[in-house]
Amino acid sequence: MDVITGINQFKALDMYKKAYFNLYDNKDGFQNIIDVVLGLYSDTTNNIEKAKAIISDLKKAKKIKNIEKVNSLQLYNPSMVKGAHSPKSNDITPKSVDGFWLQECLKIAGSFISMVIKPVQIAKQKWDNKVYVLDVNNLDWDISKKVFNEFKKLLKGNTSVKLDINSVLLMTKELIQHREDYKSNRKFLNNKYCPHDEIKGFYVVYFKNMGNANSPTNISFIELPLFIEINSDKEAKDWIEIIDEHLKIINSIRNSISDQDESGNIISLLKTYRQFLTTSDIDYFYDFIGRYSIFLMEQIAKKNYFTKPFSEKLMEVFLMKTDSKISEILQNQGFRNIAKAIRKSTISEQYAKSKGQQKYDVKYGLAQELLRKSAYKEDLIEFLSEFIVSYNQETAKMVEKGKGKVRATIKQQDLEDLVKLIDEYDNPSLIGKLLCAFGYSLDRKEKEDELIEENNEVDETNI
Repeated sequence: MDVITGINQFKALDMYKKAYFNLYDNKDGFQNIIDVVLGLYSDTTNNIEKAKAIISDLKKAKKIKNIEKVNSLQLYNPSMVKGAHSPKSNDITPKSVDGFWLQECLKIAGSFISMVIKPVQIAKQKWDNKVYVLDVNNLDWDISKKVFNEFKKLLKGNTSVKLDINSVLLMTKELIQHREDYKSNRKFLNNKYCPHDEIKGFYVVYFKNMGNANSPTNISFIELPLFIEINSDKEAKDWIEIIDEHLKIINSIRNSISDQDESGNIISLLKTYRQFLTTSDIDYFYDFIGRYSIFLMEQIAKKNYFTKPFSEKLMEVFLMKTDSKISEILQNQGFRNIAKAIRKSTISEQYAKSKGQQKYDVKYGLAQELLRKSAYKEDLIEFLSEFIVSYNQETAKMVEKGKGKVRATIKQQDLEDLVKLIDEYDNPSLIGKLLCAFGYSLDRKEKEDELIEENNEVDETNI
């Protein structure tokens, strides 16, 4: 339905009808047309002139009839927009680009099983269009149709960057779910499976609504992730869980529950995540998660609880799969304890405040300061030392007040362990961003009350 609607919107319905009736009126000689198609695409030269000559001969021999001229439809040929291929500017009213009707027919037919047209909201009651076309690499025809139909049904979002992100994540998820190995709960084949091997990505065109016409303003390609590799049924299930969480979080990035605006800090945040997905460069994700920690805290402070934190468990699984070199950091007890202390000082305490159960000060600017101090090793160590002192002092005061169970303090050994990591990796910026990634994540399988109340007794030897 979206394709037909798009054809009508692009004022191409007349051309669509001509292409259709060129085939319909020649149903008796359809075999001749099929022979031309097979000859046209039997090698890489795609000799259009030769195909046109054969069609001309068939018309003379009266084996086909009533062939109407068809211009290249802009929806299917965005790079051949009027005037785009003129050798020089000599006409202020460029004419439509002639097309080969048979080739246009094939594009139209293919669009119903490989093209998605989505509206993009740019203002109240004002919309542009974005077109996605699959770049199939090596995928069974029957599976391809099932994957595409399910993908098309699920793809949502009315802003440009979110549509790009959703399209990549959803297609990747559908490819995994439609694997026979996954559906039958069998072990995956010995060879690793990568969704990118089946579908490389999408050709994407952004059409600007100019009032009387839609004009292509950007033609691009977005690639499916190269970092997703699956060797077992468990890995497949892990990736589906991870993708579901990322979809939920990306679509919760907004200024209000009803506002889908992509401006200012939001569009920059989303673009960073999109760069990670389409380049498979994990550094973009680290940049994203650092900035998302700041955004998340700002939203929670405004009581915008529709913006969600990542799951600590899934964050660990995800990072271990995408960047194995950081495994020593994630397994370090000092790192984990300090990240936990950051969590208890920020999002956990903010949630406690919203329920009238606040015990400690909420460190609203901690993420910004942590990322800023992470530029240099000495600054990061000094910042963490000061944070630990402050954290332990607050905890000690709560003990003095006899408030019952309080949060665990940070041990000197925790800081020493983390300092060793900072020295070993010689990348303080990475450590700072990982502390944000885990310090601003929550385990969603715990009850909210358990997130707020720390069950461990305070270690008074560190106060």
